[in-house]
Formats: sequence, structure tokens, C-alpha cells
Amino acid sequence: MTSDKRVALIAIPAAAIAITAAVVFALSSQPARSNENADDDSPDDGSTSTVESCDTVSGRVRSILASIEGIETEETRNASASLVDEYCQREQLVQEISAMARPAAGLVAYGCDAGSGRLGDDELQQTLQGHATIYCDNAFVTIFEDSEFLIVEVDDFREDLKADLEEDDNSTSTIDMEEVDAKLQEVADLANKAKSLLRSDRYYEAAQAYDTGSKMLDQLSSSY
Repeated sequence: MTSDKRVALIAIPAAAIAITAAVVFALSSQPARSNENADDDSPDDGSTSTVESCDTVSGRVRSILASIEGIETEETRNASASLVDEYCQREQLVQEISAMARPAAGLVAYGCDAGSGRLGDDELQQTLQGHATIYCDNAFVTIFEDSEFLIVEVDDFREDLKADLEEDDNSTSTIDMEEVDAKLQEVADLANKAKSLLRSDRYYEAAQAYDTGSKMLDQLSSSY
């Protein structure tokens, strides 16, 4: 059965969600952007082995699958174990997903599409189909809320940068705010695209759109 939280996120107007997301993340002490905002399980660099990538993603997947109910159950543990086991048997998939800013969220989204028969081979689809609802509900909520928070971060970054320029009397600044604004709008567009893809049951594509936007904002943050 689809979670009430997922239904609520679909129904609530986007502006209200943005406000709610900002408050929720502030109260929950969301880690700052850059490396601290990525999954705790994400690899440090491309040299991480397949086995290490599998081991590190497992705990975060379990956490995501328990996020809606707020408690881990035997059902969510089994769903996590099945997903991670199938993931770790596919080196190409490990390489693709471990490169994401939030690999665990990307993997849960992939599990949703695979369990629903939209991605992966027959063996993967058959193994995961019994857990598809768990993957889909939690992928939806996680990526939707992350995308809303990304939009909040875009606005915060823009305002902070403008404030810094005003303090420095930007007469000597080489920052092109029109160019920065265009890039920030692209990030916001990717976040909104992720939400739209979720509503169209294209979960892994949504995770990829969020991932691209998140990395773009990280790059901007490190440049200014």
C-alpha cells in the first residue's frame, strides 16, 4: 500500500512543501552541503573496491527503507538485504550508482524500477518484485524531500552570495551574477524535474536528475 506520506507529498502545493522541507531539515540538523551532505556510505573516491562499495551502501539503504515508518522491521530488512545482494553481484551497476552523490537513494530508486519491471534483467526483477512497494514509497519520499531541500539550498546560496558581494562593495568583484543565476536556475530546474519524474513513476531517472543538480550546486559552492 502506498504510504500516506507519499500521497501527502503529491497533494501538497509545491510552495508549502518548500517551506516544510526547510523547517524539517533545519530541525533535524541536516548536514551542510558538500561532502557532509552526501550519504555516509558513499565512497571517498573512484578507487573504492566493489566489495567496499557494497558494504558501505548497505546501512544507508536499511535506514532509507525504514524512514517512512520510523522503525526497521523484518520486512524492510529483507527488502534491503535482497536489494544490496543483487546490487553487489553487478559490478557495472555498482560503479554507476556508487558515483552518485547519494548512492543509497539511487539504489533504492533503481530497486523500485527493477521491482516494478522497468529496469534490470529478469532475475533482478523477479527477486525484487515482492519488495517493489517498499522501494518505491521510500525512494519517492527521499528523493522528493531531497529535491525540495535542494531548491531551498539554491535560494540560500544565491542570497548569501549577493550579501557577500554587497559587503565587498562588488566594484572589484569578478563574479558574474547573471551567469551564477543561470547555473542556479539550472540546478532548481533539475530538482523540479526530479519531482516530475517521480510523479511519472520514473524513479531512477529522478534520482539521476537530483544527482546532477546536487553535484552542480556542490561545484558552484566550491567555486564562490
